[in-house]
Amino acid sequence: MKRFALILLTLLCSLAARSQWMEGMLYLEGALGAEELEQDVVDRYEYYYLHPLNVNTAPAHRLGTLLSPYQIAALKDYRSRFGDILSPAELALVDGFGAERARALAPFLSFESRRTPGAAVQDTLRLHGGIQTRVDFKSAGAKARLYLGDVAEAGAAYRRYWDGREGGTFFAQYNYLGGKLIAGDFNMRCGEGLVLWSGMQISQTASIDGFSKSGGGLSPSWSYTGDGTFRGFAAEYALGLFKGTGFVAEGAVGGSVSALSRSGTYAVNLLSQNSRFAASANIKQRLWGMDLFGEAAMDSKGAAAGTGGLRAGLGDNWAAAMRIDILPQAWTGRRYGEYAALSGFKYQGGPYVPMAGATGFGSSERRHRLDVTGSVRLLPVPGKDPGRREEKLSATWHFRLDSLLCLDTRATMRLRNYESARVELRSDATLSDGTVSLRLRLHGAWCEGPGVLTYAEAGYTASTLKVWVRATVYGTSGWPSRIYVYERDAPGGFSVPACYGEGRSLSLLVSHTWLKGQFRLKTYLRAYTGWKKEKPGDSGLKLQLAADF
Repeated sequence: MKRFALILLTLLCSLAARSQWMEGMLYLEGALGAEELEQDVVDRYEYYYLHPLNVNTAPAHRLGTLLSPYQIAALKDYRSRFGDILSPAELALVDGFGAERARALAPFLSFESRRTPGAAVQDTLRLHGGIQTRVDFKSAGAKARLYLGDVAEAGAAYRRYWDGREGGTFFAQYNYLGGKLIAGDFNMRCGEGLVLWSGMQISQTASIDGFSKSGGGLSPSWSYTGDGTFRGFAAEYALGLFKGTGFVAEGAVGGSVSALSRSGTYAVNLLSQNSRFAASANIKQRLWGMDLFGEAAMDSKGAAAGTGGLRAGLGDNWAAAMRIDILPQAWTGRRYGEYAALSGFKYQGGPYVPMAGATGFGSSERRHRLDVTGSVRLLPVPGKDPGRREEKLSATWHFRLDSLLCLDTRATMRLRNYESARVELRSDATLSDGTVSLRLRLHGAWCEGPGVLTYAEAGYTASTLKVWVRATVYGTSGWPSRIYVYERDAPGGFSVPACYGEGRSLSLLVSHTWLKGQFRLKTYLRAYTGWKKEKPGDSGLKLQLAADF
């Protein structure tokens, strides 16, 4: 009877169940859902989920795409004293990580050790890599990435739509002792994003873990779109506790110099682009049990900007954070400036509850997790509307009922004095035994009228076969009450459509892996059909092959 009641409760609530790697990505990026991310970010995490980085053998320039300079230095120090790190549980003991961050990083890392305690690492130079191809009714594309040990790597992506539009990226990277060289497409994401930050920046009010950005510095881009990336030449070199990065790209020149200490990182960032020179200094510091962060910037036209805040733990179960942004119109280049104050708190409590089908570190979690954030933003338009403002409140509650059932609820309210208010409530539930899962979602929104979206999803996950089936129905009063929803797809196919009007869809995603020694072939097939009031017919079939060797 209890099990029946749990299943019934699952059907009455709703779900946004995510795979373990996506949960980790959202935590590390400080986002509440994939709907808030861009394709380049998802591509990066998805790639490392399929090709995990070895924390014991990967060089610093590769670890830097996931870890901060301080975390990399802490890893090096720990391994020199205690040997290789053999599990996520041991990683959690390393200074700068902790249990929650180690659990989030676990899907993207491997802990294979190639040496006995005290022995040196011995390895040979091997060529390995992967190729992906995809074809569907609306586009075709291909990706390839090759590694020559840890000495060099290269990658390319190309996509062509049937209407003639094209997109893609390419890069070649050479790694040397203490640094790397990149030619092609790359990202530069440093500090809090005031000067050096390629691509979009997500809202940082979702979680207090995302109040401070974690950019990753210099990294190659390997996405189908390449939106917002730099194209040119870049170099990085680290010497002791100092690291320098510089680049020359189409229409831009820039760089960063950073220093590392036992308690923080400090950096200076420079960028010359579109006849504008900008410089900034940023800091991340651990002090008196608090994490302090900030960045101050100024450009050649006299405009200045700043952002900063802190995060502090309040005992075993509570944490709080705040941030202040000062971004005048002259700095942003938009029609308005932005002056914001953000604050929030996080609570984790209750006993640890096991998750069905999971073993080892991360196979249990706290029963309750509550995250509440709020912000007040002034968005003045000088000479037109200097009193524009926005208030936003967000609350998320995660509750694990037992080993099978997990419930998530998210509520947001946005009030603006220059347009209609918007309120959203999303309730999620997941019933999973580790192999078979049932997923439901109910998402409601109100902005000049109501909007509702619901989907039901069933999944089967085995060692070589994965199958996902999803049915979606939605109806909104118009564009203001639109609802965004992430659509599950093959790697590299990131899609977050805006659902408005009336519509329904049905999709099937099948993935099969064939292993032969060191060779791995993956086949992805996605079939979907949909109906929308404004667009009655919308069906398609996607096929993707991915080979790793």
